[in-house]
Amino acid sequence: MSRLGLLVFIVPVMVLALFACGSSSESSEEPSGAPDAAGADVAIFPDEVIEERIREKLKQPYGPIAIADLAQLTEFGVALDLYVTDLSGLEYLVNLNEFDMTQNKTSDISTLSSLTTLTKLNLTQNDIVDISALAPLVNLTFLWIQDNEVADISALGSLTQLTELNLQKNHIVDISALANMTELSILNLTSNNIVDISPLASLPNLTFVELSQNEITDLSPFLESTLGEGTKITLWGAPLDANTVDVVIPELEARGIRVDH
Repeated sequence: MSRLGLLVFIVPVMVLALFACGSSSESSEEPSGAPDAAGADVAIFPDEVIEERIREKLKQPYGPIAIADLAQLTEFGVALDLYVTDLSGLEYLVNLNEFDMTQNKTSDISTLSSLTTLTKLNLTQNDIVDISALAPLVNLTFLWIQDNEVADISALGSLTQLTELNLQKNHIVDISALANMTELSILNLTSNNIVDISPLASLPNLTFVELSQNEITDLSPFLESTLGEGTKITLWGAPLDANTVDVVIPELEARGIRVDH
């Protein structure tokens, strides 16, 4: 065979061999879009502070955070961290009983709606307006929403197991949602825009009621209540009318109810 003929034969063979090797190599590589080993079983926390606190609780400084591992957490908090805004990922803490996020910058608390095992929740000093996400949390016994931007508390009507509720420093006028909270013992409504207190008359277990700095003039609904000796009502700065001062308060005090005004 001539040299030219030999070259014509060898070149195509080499090309075919190179193509075959390339195909084999590509087929053995994992596609670039494939999920990592953990896949959907990994929890993602967009807020760095929350992730850091989660890792501290789990004693896991590195690596993916398994959703299954979060079930062991019953208490968690980011209190006083100042800048937490995104609660995403907390929905995986399905056995959480207590959560404290005092003094942050959170406005969206929708993530909390699935945490139905919560019994204690502190949302003090955030930027919360909408609290509708709290309606499913029927096991709550302690709830603080002090110093936020809340006006509508209708979502709290389902929380009939509450024994302590703090709504101080919001923009609340209508408190009818509290009428069925018959287990409530401690109630703080200081610094709102409340006028009508009649929903409170149906709460037999109240021992401390803080109503200072509202627009309340009339306490006569309390005369129809079962409040008795040892109960304390505070109304500093309330524009009480003459009948309340001269008639209603003396009658309440005769029952052993202390009224500070």
